[in-house]
Amino acid sequence: MTSGELDGLIRESLRAMFARPLLDLKGSLDDLGWTDVVAESGRGAWALLLSEHARSLSRSPALDLFVATELGLDPAIRFLWPGDHRRSAELAIGGPGLTLAEGLMAGPVGASVAAPAQGQLWLADVDRWDEQTPVGVDPASGWRDMRGQIRWRQTLAPWAAAASAANLGLAIQLIASAQACLDAAITYVGQRTQFGRPIGSYQAVRHRLAGSYALLAGGEALVNAALAEGSESAAKLAKASAAEAHNAVSREAIQVCGGIGLSAEFVLVEHVRRGMLLGSLLDSADDVDSKVGADLVAGVRPVPIARF
Repeated sequence: MTSGELDGLIRESLRAMFARPLLDLKGSLDDLGWTDVVAESGRGAWALLLSEHARSLSRSPALDLFVATELGLDPAIRFLWPGDHRRSAELAIGGPGLTLAEGLMAGPVGASVAAPAQGQLWLADVDRWDEQTPVGVDPASGWRDMRGQIRWRQTLAPWAAAASAANLGLAIQLIASAQACLDAAITYVGQRTQFGRPIGSYQAVRHRLAGSYALLAGGEALVNAALAEGSESAAKLAKASAAEAHNAVSREAIQVCGGIGLSAEFVLVEHVRRGMLLGSLLDSADDVDSKVGADLVAGVRPVPIARF
């Protein structure tokens, strides 16, 4: 069996799995023999899983499972993730007392949580959660805006390693979400007619879609390079590039669909919202771009990533 055929089988199995409501992602993957799949395909298997997770609009905590596996932690561990411009990654540890923490979480909430502080990823006990509200931009995502009291217990890993793995996971999902936006637009313009012709046959529409495809292909290539390289800087740049690609592709998709992408009953809007949420986690694309630009002005040589 070729690698392409194996990837196709894995993708089909994951697509069928995500088509069902998942009460236990880890248990469902165990039923698929996921350990053996990863042993055979490595990170490529995780890329397929995260892609299908995004395309299916699943509510499962796939990002947490991927990061926990990358760090060698308990796969059941839950993470409190900083959103764009949040400062939970800079929380100070005030001794044995309680600390107020806020961030975003996916899926059910447990009695403990992994959260960043002082450059480390910490395991913390939860005293109470004051807020468990759905994320405004995508209330159907299963992600919630959390604010509560936690008590630090022990360090688990450097925060940079956790953030790097998370950026890779987010980048993969953002590319898949952008592809879903493009697919929805292509389907729509092939069915919608104007003056007796599908609007997808008009040059202006085709140029917009071709430009979106080119942006998406570039973002995907950078994500694949970052997966192969695995460095912190590569992961951060890949996530920023994927977020920018998603923003651009979703704008063009809404445009060629005549604004129908803003209608809640059209599938496109769900992928637009999901990408906006994923792009808001950890460092924003604007922050990454500003940092790269400042480094270039200061004479810092950029770190090459494969052919980029």
